[in-house]
Amino acid sequence: MQAIRTSLLFTSPDQPMRTMVVTSPSPQEGKTTAAISVAIAMAQSGNRVLLVDTDMRRPRLHKTFGVPGAEGLASILLGNARTEQMIKTTEVPNLFVLPCGPIPPNPAELCQSERFCALLAALARDFDRVILDSPPVMVVTDAVVLSTVVDGTLVVARTGETSRAAAARQLPAHRRCRGAAARLHPQ
Repeated sequence: MQAIRTSLLFTSPDQPMRTMVVTSPSPQEGKTTAAISVAIAMAQSGNRVLLVDTDMRRPRLHKTFGVPGAEGLASILLGNARTEQMIKTTEVPNLFVLPCGPIPPNPAELCQSERFCALLAALARDFDRVILDSPPVMVVTDAVVLSTVVDGTLVVARTGETSRAAAARQLPAHRRCRGAAARLHPQ
């Protein structure tokens, strides 16, 4: 993971990648595991890292880190909670988690709201890196929406099952060149 972390940090040296979304073309390709691993590697290098569960259909980060998941990102976006109350510490120094909270009926709409953009900008000021764990691209539109508001996108694909071309076709063209997936592990 340190090699991936380094590649991500140097993909755009003129404009550091402070916010990124981690997604995959299909379910069960390891995107959440990759998001967690990259977040831990960045935190261990001294960065203050926030891992945000933007998979508002199948949230899992709260279970992985053993933090309460009843409230979180959705609560903030709906105006029912304050951000600082929803961010949880983890056992990893410098790594924080913002769980999804209650599953909303309209995740894609929440992700493209002005409130989400303002929240993301505020989080990017408070943390060195903000990593969004999103749903798969081919299943719902959330990751595509999120890819338009972050500095970069990491697409995790299962070796031997998903081609790089298929994964790249899923994201908007103006963001494909910012992500590091195509340069990290060619298939």
